[in-house]
Amino acid sequence: MKTHTSQQNLYVQKTRSGRRRPRKKPVWPVIVAAVLILAVAVTAGVLLLQPSFKLLEESMTVELGSPLQVDKAMLIEAKPDILDRIEVDTAQVDTNQVGEYPLSFRYEKDVKTLTVMVTDTTPPTAELVPGDIHIMVGKTLTASDLVARYDDHSPVTISFGEKGDLSLDFPQVGDVPVILTLTDAAGNRKEYPLTIQVVPKDTVPPVLSGLDTLDVRLGSIPDLTDGVSASDDMDGDVTARITHTGDLDLFKEGTYTITYAVKDLAGNEAKADRTVTVTDPYKSLRASNEIIIDDDPAVHQVLGPVLDYLGSKVSRMGIVYYDLETGKGFFINQDTQFRSASTAKLFVNMALYDRVDKGEVSLDQRIYYQSSDYEGGTGVIQGMDRSKGFTLATLADYAMKYSDNIAFNMIRRFLGRDESFEYYESVIGHDTNRKMTSMGAADGYDLMKLLYTSDSENFKHMLEVLKETVFSSMLPKYLPEDVAVAHKIGFYAGYYHDVGIVYDKDGPYILAVFSGGLSSPEETIAQVSRLVFENR
Repeated sequence: MKTHTSQQNLYVQKTRSGRRRPRKKPVWPVIVAAVLILAVAVTAGVLLLQPSFKLLEESMTVELGSPLQVDKAMLIEAKPDILDRIEVDTAQVDTNQVGEYPLSFRYEKDVKTLTVMVTDTTPPTAELVPGDIHIMVGKTLTASDLVARYDDHSPVTISFGEKGDLSLDFPQVGDVPVILTLTDAAGNRKEYPLTIQVVPKDTVPPVLSGLDTLDVRLGSIPDLTDGVSASDDMDGDVTARITHTGDLDLFKEGTYTITYAVKDLAGNEAKADRTVTVTDPYKSLRASNEIIIDDDPAVHQVLGPVLDYLGSKVSRMGIVYYDLETGKGFFINQDTQFRSASTAKLFVNMALYDRVDKGEVSLDQRIYYQSSDYEGGTGVIQGMDRSKGFTLATLADYAMKYSDNIAFNMIRRFLGRDESFEYYESVIGHDTNRKMTSMGAADGYDLMKLLYTSDSENFKHMLEVLKETVFSSMLPKYLPEDVAVAHKIGFYAGYYHDVGIVYDKDGPYILAVFSGGLSSPEETIAQVSRLVFENR
């Protein structure tokens, strides 16, 4: 067994009776952490305080009257993604008025503004009165009288020379050099050196020429200045100063007097009369045909080529042209009655739709075929199974699209023959020959106008079906393919008709052409339609 030494005993006593001195911990890690936290905070603060974008210019200059062009890439420093999202507010900038205006840029809550300075540094330009400048001695010349027009974005003062005289006196004969000056509101100047020819007192008036008798076609609009001129011994060509007066009725045959007048710069005036004769090239046709036309040159422009083409054939026709936008047109033998043929299907269909609109009939109602309904000629039902009948809606569409005779007979039987005529006569305003079913151009026009102007959805549907008719030999034959034509043909024996609405891009119009006893009637009607379309 080992024994403790005195030192060991002493150590044991100290450890048992006293405290051991603690070891000190190092402080530098804490300091480092604190510094890092502070650095992060400072960096974050700097980033938060840093602007999202910066303006590169404090102002920009724009010329008066020029468009404001804002190039963000040239005015702003920003990251590309931010630059694209910066909104530009130009609402307060008026480039048509000299001044300083704020132009704002916004990105989220960051708004910056630069100043747009609208300035006027462009001098005015002018178009001077053409020709040499003559003035009679002793007269006063005003500077503005020498300018035909000027161009500037602000008011312009027109004067002579540095002194800015608005007018000058010329007391002596001879050539006098002057400076014509245009000065705008910003003080910009444009100078035009001129020579004023001061001439002795002028007592000789100008001379008018080209005033021969003028023959004018009824309804046309002549240029009364064409071929007319005037010259002056001092002022030269003064044609532009000619005026004319007089009562001229271009829609009435007769002889009229037009007075022409012109003055030179000295005030000498020349006057001369001209005879204008208005003639009707279709006077002989009017003698044997009823021709009514609105006093409108545009309508005469259509009628002329039609009558030129038809000549005496017009006596076997009835024609109505009516512009649905202007409400003007012409009527030729409009009340002459022809055997209606299939154009009668128009008023029978309309009578059916009228009863549907009144709630008396349903288009879903099924009508059954009877042997008395059969009729050959145009249509598709002849070759169909007729045992199950057809709805009124189907029969109405077939009567318009295919001009189906059986469909027409079934509808008329359902409505009643007399009831159909009563509706028809209530639309056209007169009695008709019910036995042969007569119709004139004015009657076809009345039916088409009612279809076009009515609010009835069934009437609108009927027009759409008429645009899809399988017949295209008359009104639409020579018209462009993209021009819709809602029309109904009719032909029986020597009677050929077509009545419809042409949906021209210049405005829709009604054209009703009825005929009896023509040679090549289909071609004649097609040519009339072409001439109307091309000349309106």
